[in-house]
Amino acid sequence: MTVDEAFELLQPLMSQVATANRAFRTMPNAPDDLEEFYEFYDEAEQRSVVERAHKAVAALLAGWAQLKGPADNEKLYVRELRRPTQQLCASLKAADATFDSAAIDAVLAGVTLPATSRAIAAPPATAPGTEQAVLALLGFLARTDDERTLLGQIAANALTITERAGSIEITFSSSVLVCDAPGKSAANLPASYAAIASVFSRIVWKHGGASMGYVGSTASSWEWQALDEGDNATLLAALAQAKLQPSDIRCAFACGSNWILFDPTHNAKNGEPALAFVSHGDCKWVPMRSADEHDASAVLLHLMAWSLAGKRPTYQEIFA
Repeated sequence: MTVDEAFELLQPLMSQVATANRAFRTMPNAPDDLEEFYEFYDEAEQRSVVERAHKAVAALLAGWAQLKGPADNEKLYVRELRRPTQQLCASLKAADATFDSAAIDAVLAGVTLPATSRAIAAPPATAPGTEQAVLALLGFLARTDDERTLLGQIAANALTITERAGSIEITFSSSVLVCDAPGKSAANLPASYAAIASVFSRIVWKHGGASMGYVGSTASSWEWQALDEGDNATLLAALAQAKLQPSDIRCAFACGSNWILFDPTHNAKNGEPALAFVSHGDCKWVPMRSADEHDASAVLLHLMAWSLAGKRPTYQEIFA
């Protein structure tokens, strides 16, 4: 098997491990902290997550058996999968005491990575002045002391900031945040969303390979048909009573492969539409009551702090 073929084999494994990790709702630096896992899922859902993790580990072992042999392939496997696999095993051990990680541990320990591997390399250096530049660029989002603290935590994790045609890019260790220049704004945006749109039409980054962040001023389409696939009878009845359709619901924030949506059945404390979360997996409508006190800027800062600065998620209803 060539290195290119090995990489093609690893792509679905990387995706499978990432999906299994996200399902546990833990942070990478505390993969055995299952507080949210037990709070968010009922017993049947917990069993489903654990089963998914077992399948991912089995797939990892099968993948290793397929490419084992050429040293470069083995190094590629360990380089790409060691860290997320160790995270997954820690979560699975915490959820299932019967899980024995000896086999996959042996695989991950069986290859010594070169000193230049990204798995053990020193963290990249922050360019001089980057933190202050980020604070200045995104300062309009923070109006309270708590929000300024969040922004400071985000800025402290930024590595570089670069201006490009029509956008500004901020590089973090795990992603690149892109701020697009303002353009024609979508109609009827809530005031706090329109305020962001007046500065940047989009503020997005990648989380788990999919976009995350503010999309309210651009095309806010989403897969609204998903609501018909989930257990959403109460929501659908409320929409019908209000003479609305699922297609009338608009996306406020991208959330990885999931969505944070405007809730037409409930208002936040500032009078703007409240938010709800819908997972691409179970398609279940979950009102985000934990965000009721926040406007668009605050929500965006909390999402950034979670995804880009490694902070525990503020909104317990979401994952990405």
